[in-house]
Amino acid sequence: MSVGLIIGLVTAHVIICVVYLFIFARLKLYLSLFPVVLFIPFLGIVILLILYVITRLKRKVKAYDKDGLFLETAKMDYLSEFDEEKERNIVPVEEALIINEKNVQRSLVMEIAKRDPEGYLENLKKALLSDDTETAHYAASSITELKRGYDRKLAESERIYRRNPASGIARREYIDVLNDILIADLAIDSIRDKHISALVSTLEYDIQNSEKPPHESFEMLIEYSLKAGDVHSAKKWQSKYQQLYYKSDRPIRLKLLIAYETKDTAMFSSTIDEVKRAKFPITQKTKSMLEFWGGEQLDEEQSV
Repeated sequence: MSVGLIIGLVTAHVIICVVYLFIFARLKLYLSLFPVVLFIPFLGIVILLILYVITRLKRKVKAYDKDGLFLETAKMDYLSEFDEEKERNIVPVEEALIINEKNVQRSLVMEIAKRDPEGYLENLKKALLSDDTETAHYAASSITELKRGYDRKLAESERIYRRNPASGIARREYIDVLNDILIADLAIDSIRDKHISALVSTLEYDIQNSEKPPHESFEMLIEYSLKAGDVHSAKKWQSKYQQLYYKSDRPIRLKLLIAYETKDTAMFSSTIDEVKRAKFPITQKTKSMLEFWGGEQLDEEQSV
């Protein structure tokens, strides 16, 4: 083998190592696997690239399941199993927390704390008001631990996002964690306002820097803009949402929501007329909103 060829191979290997470090510097797992690339020239990078592709594919499947039938089925199976255990004592969660049997309350709260505190958070909040001090203590301990978990997730996701805000994956993870925390509603008002402000600004950045932002980003942004009392921003983003998705009635639902929340009857009436004039199918969800809020009936051929 000639000296020139050896030098070329070594140079190529060094370049591969540098590029690998540059790309995966923020991912601890792949950074820890760097010795594989370093000490197994060429073949090492091939192996890790295959591993990376497989991991990304699994992540996409997981993301699909999150909104699809598979995860929902698994969740229902899990809750069914949990309910079967509760039914041995024939005591539903809500009733168990208001009856006077302290032993039942304690065992139920302890079981929730072990199994699924996030899924039964509202029940744990009710248990805080229990006359039994032990039940209230178990509930408080579980909620405190859950809050610590949220804080850890937030700190980690924010750290990754701040390091690379251009990463759509990091940005979406940060948005999801903030939304989960706000839904859980465990923070004091000042911290909650801070979280809403951070979520709104991140969602605005997400929409402005995405080729075609998802419906969920617009819907979440408008919802939290209203909660922050910023009606002007809510209307501005709803208008942009409707311009982008002009063949969908989902932006129109957001316009109805803004009109309802702000008690803007003129806006509500004009939106109803807009729905009636729509050249695209109107979903049952929009039809139900109109019937609930305004008593409006849509033509059968217009609804789907």
